[in-house]
Amino acid sequence: MLYQMKSYQAVDERKLMDIYYEDNVVNSLSMFPDIKDKDLRIKKCEEDYLSYLKNEFFKIGNTSIWVLTNSDEVWVSALRLYRIKNDVYYLEALATHPYYRKNGYASKLIRDMINVLKKEGDFRLFSCVNKQNLASLRVHEKCGFVTDTDREYNVIYSDIKEDDYSLKYDCRR
Repeated sequence: MLYQMKSYQAVDERKLMDIYYEDNVVNSLSMFPDIKDKDLRIKKCEEDYLSYLKNEFFKIGNTSIWVLTNSDEVWVSALRLYRIKNDVYYLEALATHPYYRKNGYASKLIRDMINVLKKEGDFRLFSCVNKQNLASLRVHEKCGFVTDTDREYNVIYSDIKEDDYSLKYDCRR
């Protein structure tokens, strides 16, 4: 089942953090290098992520979190989506719970979300993927994304990262 959450109140914090657990482990090392206790570091990273969602992400407006559940209603994959203008979107933070990877959930999440967006009309959808993240790159390509540039141009923050690819899905007739 596909869910679109347009407010923080709709988010189940624990289920979402379970999807992003590995990302939070990695991010916690760079964000909180002085905290030696791994569990405390991860907890702090989760708190910061949830605070960002509550106090910044959803307050931007035209933002949403999309979650895919499996047949048992377990949250298995998620992403954040920004609507930049009427026909331009930016997808980021695509993740699948480690236990459920390699089952096509990330692809299904993106495809199902795209099908919902198509009902609203023509659009372009941008994303970025680290050049080392071949699994995510394959998922994006499988869903119809093409490499836009060999470096990321983040349409949200207007910055460039040489280690990432910019990807584009164009659904304009």
